[in-house]
Amino acid sequence: HEERGKFTGWIDRQFGKVEDFYGRRLDWALRKPLIPVLVIVAFLALSALAFTTLRSELVPAEDQGIAQVQVSAPEGTGFAQMDRYMTDAQAKLLPMLDQGTVRGIITRTPGGFGASDDFNSGAFIVFLKPWEDRTKTTQDVATELNKVLAGLPAIRGNAQVRSALGRGRGQPIGFVIAGTQYEDLVKARDRILAAAAQNPGIVNLDSDYKETKPQLRIDVDTQRAGDLGVSVADVSQALQSLLGSRRVSTYVDRGEEYRVIVQAEEGDRVNLANLASIYVRARDGGLVPLSNLVTTRQAAGPRDLGRFNKLRAITLQGGIAPGYSMGEALKFLEEQAKASP
Repeated sequence: HEERGKFTGWIDRQFGKVEDFYGRRLDWALRKPLIPVLVIVAFLALSALAFTTLRSELVPAEDQGIAQVQVSAPEGTGFAQMDRYMTDAQAKLLPMLDQGTVRGIITRTPGGFGASDDFNSGAFIVFLKPWEDRTKTTQDVATELNKVLAGLPAIRGNAQVRSALGRGRGQPIGFVIAGTQYEDLVKARDRILAAAAQNPGIVNLDSDYKETKPQLRIDVDTQRAGDLGVSVADVSQALQSLLGSRRVSTYVDRGEEYRVIVQAEEGDRVNLANLASIYVRARDGGLVPLSNLVTTRQAAGPRDLGRFNKLRAITLQGGIAPGYSMGEALKFLEEQAKASP
């Protein structure tokens, strides 16, 4: 009890000192009220000046020892070709393992985890050695990665440093332009991309709307198909089963259920001539070559039609060069968007 009383007394004395100090300062402020007002005004003025002159950033980058690289190839690139592109890029990056900074590189093709992701994307995750074992920062390594990727003509790559709170797998810049017609948005997109290409602070700005995805459009001769007793559903099912894939059943083996998927061999679905080897059954039971019932034409179009707040939209994504802030990048893009028709 005696030790507790000493401790309590010491706490009381400390609070008493704080109370005396506060009382003296309050008495001084009440006797000279103009000085505190001037201090507050000066503080507000300095805050306003700093807010307008300092660079703004949502979350600054942090040296976590990891650099993320997003890679994209032209629309329509298949998995096999994209895998070759990534293998070539990896061969250019592997020498960095012998330079004393990078300790590991992970490659992923395609770049996303979703079932809807196209095959024309890839990703690298570059792991650096601990801080005490290297002299280069993660930003230095990201700059070197971008230089290496810039020398590969078939792909576009962008290496970025993770922010302190993380921002997922996307690029630092995400800018949405919305409107009523995609044709008008495309004009604005082209104008903004052209301006961004002249800005050294914005790296590899790209859009999610490209009219370059190869498409094969098949028109069914319904009159002829009807005369032969072949329905459009039969044609669609044949194309889906052989050129795409279709789950037709499942079977159980030793307690595990497996899907039965119908699909033609890879060599039988690589060009238009393969349509002649696909048959559908007619009303009389005979087999009719699918090429006799359909006409094909090649076209190009966007991969998907994006929307934002129920409006047609195009999203621009890209990286930020060292020394350039997110606030500067967004201000530049907003100015370009306002100048666009």
